[in-house]
Amino acid sequence: MRMIVILLAASLAAACEGPKPSYTQLGTQLGASPDMIEAQGPQSGDNAAATAEGSEGDTASPQEMADAAPPQASPASAPAPAAAKPQHIELTAMRIDPNPSVGASVPVSLSYSGSHAPDVKRVCFLWSGDGPYCWDFLSVDAKAGQINTSLTMKEAKAYTIAGYVEYQTAGRLYKSNTLSAPVAAHP
Repeated sequence: MRMIVILLAASLAAACEGPKPSYTQLGTQLGASPDMIEAQGPQSGDNAAATAEGSEGDTASPQEMADAAPPQASPASAPAPAAAKPQHIELTAMRIDPNPSVGASVPVSLSYSGSHAPDVKRVCFLWSGDGPYCWDFLSVDAKAGQINTSLTMKEAKAYTIAGYVEYQTAGRLYKSNTLSAPVAAHP
């Protein structure tokens, strides 16, 4: 019975990429002693599938061993693993009130291309190069293709507001392109 397990393990190893382990390695991994493996290892020529005795006194015929072995798959015909295709965000427009009041909550809408609902983690803004200041207070409207948030002006002066988003796709964190707009905050 152990010989069947060893042959099954060997045939599975042949289907995988990489070097094929020896029967001694396979048998030792399965708990058999190296001496027992060498005594029961396959023979060259037509006797490779000769009967073997297991530890329980079971014998396996060559036909039983052939029936128990899985079919061999060629490496060329094996399908490639499916990888999730990343869906990236490209910001296309930023809408913000150009004359907001200091201290008021100013809505900001970042439009993006595509028809998917991105997994946006944070929105980030720079005020005339100061920052970035990032937060996760946002909403995504996939139907409109917009990411909405708000920000607050601290001083009455002219700024160039630059914004981008950090998003996750295919298990990785990415940063979108940056858009900017002029803003003149007043008291």
